[in-house]
Amino acid sequence: MMKRLVVLIMAGTLVSTPTLGAQIYRTVDPAGNVTFTDNPPEGQAAEAVKLKPMTTVSPPAVKPLPASTSNDNDKPKDQPFKYDALRILSPEPGETIRGAGDLQVIAATEPEMRESDSARLLIDGKPFDSRQKSLSFALKNVDRGAHTLEVQVVDARGNTLISSRVEVFVHRAALGTPPRPTPRN
Repeated sequence: MMKRLVVLIMAGTLVSTPTLGAQIYRTVDPAGNVTFTDNPPEGQAAEAVKLKPMTTVSPPAVKPLPASTSNDNDKPKDQPFKYDALRILSPEPGETIRGAGDLQVIAATEPEMRESDSARLLIDGKPFDSRQKSLSFALKNVDRGAHTLEVQVVDARGNTLISSRVEVFVHRAALGTPPRPTPRN
């Protein structure tokens, strides 16, 4: 899963790189319509537009999972399978999410999650959605305030095998505040 994410990010970077250094021009036609283009039209005055630097967001640093101290071949076959670790990679504990309340929850297990197991997300102790095979959850329009996000790996019978939780804070701008009433005389 992490390999796919890295490949997707690299592909997006390669596709967007040629446009990052392009010059933008502003033209006004005889009717007064403003047009922005990366190719200045011939025979028409074009003004070069100075753009603000592009806002970039660095992904959270991925902390390596602890190395397994035992070899899988050393384990007796009659012992039940056990995950060594489940870590929520994003968002980080105590992180503040600003904006519309949209966030991506990404987790990883050590060893990788088995085909027979699935993952579920709980928000403030309530299930977000049904179980799924992916350890990535897209949340939309989360209410403002403090929230506990818990990722659980469950077996086919619904038993929780391992879980991890973080607390995050959602800040949303209050728009459309009604004006104060004017006093009557």
